[in-house]
Amino acid sequence: VLIRLTGPHGSRRLEGPVDLVVSWDRLLSPFIEHPDARSLGDVHIGLVMAPGFPCELTETTIKVPTIIHRREGEVAWKHWSQLTGLTLIRERELTFDLSSLAFEAAERGMGATLAPKFLIERELKNGSLVAPVGFLKFENGLLVRPSSERPKTTKPAQVFMNWLVENAQLSPEGFIAATERDWPFASLSLDW
Repeated sequence: VLIRLTGPHGSRRLEGPVDLVVSWDRLLSPFIEHPDARSLGDVHIGLVMAPGFPCELTETTIKVPTIIHRREGEVAWKHWSQLTGLTLIRERELTFDLSSLAFEAAERGMGATLAPKFLIERELKNGSLVAPVGFLKFENGLLVRPSSERPKTTKPAQVFMNWLVENAQLSPEGFIAATERDWPFASLSLDW
């Protein structure tokens, strides 16, 4: 199975139609109704930053010097603000091509970014990233579904989708549920 990572709008160049779509960023991509979509669990997305990064909170605002975007994901902040009821006040913005770079920049104290728990589990657990206002929960937000580009799911794609459903579920807290005993690649890092 060939795996390609694309942005929420398919911004990366592809060499032909894809078989499966795995989506998680409910701040950028709406749920797409598909009769064969399967949930891999609830996604928890929140504002994260390094401990001690300047942050002023009131009941209705959060003020930080810098926010960090993933390229083509800038509108996520607006949606996050609408859903949390918090007005975001910032002086500067940085943009990175990959989510992993945005997460690393936040961990290094360069700004605050939006992240799902399952992609920053290690950083949250070791305390190098904190979530001062918690996380928004999107029920069944991590989805795998056949692509609309293919009229019929191929056998390898169906096998892979079934494997994901059986082995790649998120825990109720929004972390990767697999253990090394269950899945030898549980500590694998992916660039999203």
